[in-house]
Amino acid sequence: MGKLMNDFWNGWMEAVRFTCEAQSVMSARMMLFAAGSPNAIDEAAEMIAEKFSAFAKAGMAAEQALGEGLGFYAAAERAYSPLKACVHANSDRLLAQPLTELRPRTHKSAQCCTTRCPRTMPFDSEPGFLKAFC
Repeated sequence: MGKLMNDFWNGWMEAVRFTCEAQSVMSARMMLFAAGSPNAIDEAAEMIAEKFSAFAKAGMAAEQALGEGLGFYAAAERAYSPLKACVHANSDRLLAQPLTELRPRTHKSAQCCTTRCPRTMPFDSEPGFLKAFC
């Protein structure tokens, strides 16, 4: 009974730890986007691309475990490993940046407010939407 309870608490604590780390990554990214950081567009592209990679690796790991006959719990643990590594790498990278690097992008282009400006708002949907941000 003691080992079963210990496994339960270890799993629960890992779920809490992973959730907190994932939330810190999301918060750091939102700070980058909100501050208009120069690398915000690159970070957004990386954020999307890494999801495909991490979930593909997780799926392959789970398939391999099930193919080896290891069972559902082993497959779930193996599938979790690439996701955990991805979130941890993002946490290390994003939280290592000093807050002074989070400076807004500014520019003095006279034509900025008359055309769609990817330097100001890369994900705009309406041409008039930019006038509030230039």
